Amino acid sequence: MQKYYTHSNGKQDGPFSIEELKIIQITRDTMIWFEGADNWRKAIEVEDLKDLFKIIPPPLPTMPPPSLSVQKPEAYAAVTTTPKPKAGNTNVGFFIVAFFIAAGVIGFIYVEQQQKQAEIEQQLEKQNIKIQEQEKLEAKRKEEQIKKEKETKEEESSMEFAALRAQYDAAVAALRVEKSRLNSISSFELLRSSSEKREQIQAQLVRISSAQTEVDRLKSEIGKKLLESKDKMEWKNQRNASKELKDRMKSIKSDMGE
Repeated sequence: MQKYYTHSNGKQDGPFSIEELKIIQITRDTMIWFEGADNWRKAIEVEDLKDLFKIIPPPLPTMPPPSLSVQKPEAYAAVTTTPKPKAGNTNVGFFIVAFFIAAGVIGFIYVEQQQKQAEIEQQLEKQNIKIQEQEKLEAKRKEEQIKKEKETKEEESSMEFAALRAQYDAAVAALRVEKSRLNSISSFELLRSSSEKREQIQAQLVRISSAQTEVDRLKSEIGKKLLESKDKMEWKNQRNASKELKDRMKSIKSDMGE
């Protein structure tokens, strides 16, 4: 059954059935809205409510046919002397009955509205609880995602540092080999002239310089990585991280012979 909402004097009421609209006596200009309507409209413009405003003419009064019998004077006197009920008492009784009927209808509508309002409030409360639960789940999901991304970045950073350290160790080993070759070239005297010796020493010094340049480059990159890692460490791990950083720097200095 279609339900209707009314809007009058800045107040919205409803929903009402057609029978209830008859009881509350809406007017032609009462604004009405119902499910499926695109906007509020006057009651007279709603097709299903037009019957409420049809004016039905009263029935024509019927005149009693004239009596052909002649009443006796005694009967006529009896008729004329019969007491009639007072109109005032009848009207008071009618208004009292109408008042109680109207009060009952208004009370019924009020109770029904209160029940509907309570149901709406319960539904809103359930929706709010559901929204809060969804927000908590979303916050937990984001927290886990951030934690996972952080762990991934830390793992990638650790792998990059390990690869860089391996390159540095290899470069240091290569530098030591080139220095050892220089010692061999410098001390070897047989079957070569002094000019050949100088050329060999000069060429070896170039290789040593190139190896030293690579070691210095890798050392600089390691230092940057260690500083970045130090800046990103959490406060609860700062002491252990600081000790690890010092040990690494000490190991690098030891490898460089500083």
